[in-house]
Amino acid sequence: MEDEQMVTTASEGSKKPSKLLTVLAVVFLVLVGGYLFMNRGKSKVQKPQNTQNQVQQVSEKPANQVIVSDYSAGDTVTVAVALLASPGFAVVHEDAQGEPGDVIGVSEPLQAGEFVDVLVALDNPVVEGDSVHVVLHGDNGDLTFIEKDDQPLTDDEGSLVVSSYLVGAGE
Repeated sequence: MEDEQMVTTASEGSKKPSKLLTVLAVVFLVLVGGYLFMNRGKSKVQKPQNTQNQVQQVSEKPANQVIVSDYSAGDTVTVAVALLASPGFAVVHEDAQGEPGDVIGVSEPLQAGEFVDVLVALDNPVVEGDSVHVVLHGDNGDLTFIEKDDQPLTDDEGSLVVSSYLVGAGE
């Protein structure tokens, strides 16, 4: 009889560790499942610092810019885009050995901001083959263009804001 009690006791002793392992395994699975559930959808990729500043830097436009896209001959020039940091004018210059020469047309006064399709009447029509330079000039505050008083504007790097082209090119 004593042998039977020992066998039973030995059998019950071996069941206790397996119950303990089962309980620990269930607790572990519940904890892991809870962790995964709580962190679902969260990315492990770190977001860069100062995201707002990076977006602003990308979306900022240069302070002064001029773009001409119509290279037609005629008595007007259309400035596709004029972007001015301060009030000024879009001024059309004849070519003087690859540089802006005499003024042949001036836009109406432009406030600071972005302007599209600015029409500039020319004193002398341009013909196919002419080189032309459209330069942004600042206004001294009198809303009248006077070349010696209303100086050419520069971009962020200090370069002249100019769009030079050959009349008739690209047509």
